[in-house]
Amino acid sequence: MAAVCLGAKGVQLGTAFLTCAESGAQDVHKQAVLHANENDTTLTRSFSGKWARGIHNRFTEVMQKHEAGLPEFPVQNTLTQDIRKVSSANENPDYLSLWSGQSPRLARSLSAESLIKAILSEAEEIKRTQWRKRENRWKEELQALSGLGSFSIWIGFVQLILRYTSLMFQKPSLAFRNETTVPKWLKSCKAHSFCR
Repeated sequence: MAAVCLGAKGVQLGTAFLTCAESGAQDVHKQAVLHANENDTTLTRSFSGKWARGIHNRFTEVMQKHEAGLPEFPVQNTLTQDIRKVSSANENPDYLSLWSGQSPRLARSLSAESLIKAILSEAEEIKRTQWRKRENRWKEELQALSGLGSFSIWIGFVQLILRYTSLMFQKPSLAFRNETTVPKWLKSCKAHSFCR
């Protein structure tokens, strides 16, 4: 959600779904992600020959000093295949490629459906919070204008409405789309009916 607040149009949620009940990831991988934090991840080429982020383990630690000389993908991936198979069969996280995103601590052990519902709920709360902040800022600006002469109030109000309508076009999913979502303070303003 932080990425969206910072202006991203979308985010990739691979690690979030990796720990879901429906995921095909091994339990040892899921547990490693669920118990990790940001300091436990590392960028490595050790397993595949391609740079990827994963949970730091014994293999990545030992191979780190040799990464510059490792063969590229798919050669390195083929060379480590047997190590990963044996480690997987023994549920040994020290020699598995435990891929993870930057923020593994945000991963949860949920069903995919529950995760999607939680993400949507959190996104809606963020949108509501952002609109409350904007609404409060507009109220403050309108109150500041009330002490000025009528011409200044008119100019200030027009500027406020222009800002309001430009936000509607910038973020159509967040815009006030019907009368029930227009803030009470704006409904009470006589100019609101003129501006609709």
